[in-house]
Amino acid sequence: MVQSENTNPEIPLCHVQNGYLHFPYPPDRTDGRTNNGGIDLIQEPHRIDEITELKALPSIRAILLKLRGPESEFITLGFEAGAQEDAYYGYLEFAFRDPRLADEENYRNLLRRFSDWTLQRHPRLAPCLPSCLHAEIQGFFYREKWHGDRISS
Repeated sequence: MVQSENTNPEIPLCHVQNGYLHFPYPPDRTDGRTNNGGIDLIQEPHRIDEITELKALPSIRAILLKLRGPESEFITLGFEAGAQEDAYYGYLEFAFRDPRLADEENYRNLLRRFSDWTLQRHPRLAPCLPSCLHAEIQGFFYREKWHGDRISS
């Protein structure tokens, strides 16, 4: 389907059941992996420099600190970025801080608002969103208590 420049593209969102179920999760160093585990920046902001990917992308540090700040509606759960084969790949995993908001409807609304913002600010980029941005949703426990859904994109 070809979209006109004035069409607001929908970012795909799918349900998955992979990865961790409990956050924070332990480090994974098997088979040469360098996963430092789930670092809870709400409870332990001093651990931000343990996030390996920030060494290559120090500007992301300020974004993560803002997302964990007292005025933020979100909690960050994971971040990865880097070159893979012929492309640059990355994701930011987060959830609404308030478990009552951590559901599919609110994440779809958030993605629509991001798409609207992109269409207004970067109209030539907006039609590419469905092909270059993919969102996944999955439920999780935060500190042993059911929290609701989290999103990765």
